[in-house]
Amino acid sequence: MFTKSTIGYVKVLLSILFFMCLFDWQYGFYQLVRFFGMIGFGILAIDEYEKDKNWFIVWISSLILINPLFKITLGRELWNIVDIIWVILLIYSIYKTNNKYGDVVNSCFGPISDGYKFKPLPKWFDGRIYESGDYVIRELTGKKVYLNPFELSMYDFLKGYEFSHEFSNEALSDIYSILSNKKVANNDINREDLSMKYLEGLKWFSESNKEAFEILFN
Repeated sequence: MFTKSTIGYVKVLLSILFFMCLFDWQYGFYQLVRFFGMIGFGILAIDEYEKDKNWFIVWISSLILINPLFKITLGRELWNIVDIIWVILLIYSIYKTNNKYGDVVNSCFGPISDGYKFKPLPKWFDGRIYESGDYVIRELTGKKVYLNPFELSMYDFLKGYEFSHEFSNEALSDIYSILSNKKVANNDINREDLSMKYLEGLKWFSESNKEAFEILFN
């Protein structure tokens, strides 16, 4: 639902706000921090709901603690300790995420899963990265195919793009021409209804799993 970059921005913003809370401000500032903290922790909890139950519990507990609607009173000293803990947790979670996926996405071979190596995601990819693969069914044909974590991540990105855009037959023709290595004019590629990331994503998917591409897209 949220891109990796969006989650990163949320964590950085919250870290800055909680660090600032260690200094003296007017009462209104702390109320503002409660409001943005509730929204920020809500976003983080939603993002982790299906990915990591431990982080989900951390973020949803933080949301309950900081919410401005039903205030929990701790006192200035205890709040400062909580603010420091939040800053540490947020920075650690940023480091953990980058360390977990950074080397994998930018590596030459990709991670090893189920005894084989698979194609790494392109550097521009900023969508959700799944930790495990799963079966996907095409509704029109009823055919089922297994996708590894990276393929599933790219499939989710591509279908999300298709859902939010309406493709013309001409646009689809351009897509298939590019995938077939046929020459297409730049002015055809740079149209509003034809994103370069979408095209590159399709090419990446077809190269990673040609059989799955034929089943899910053709």
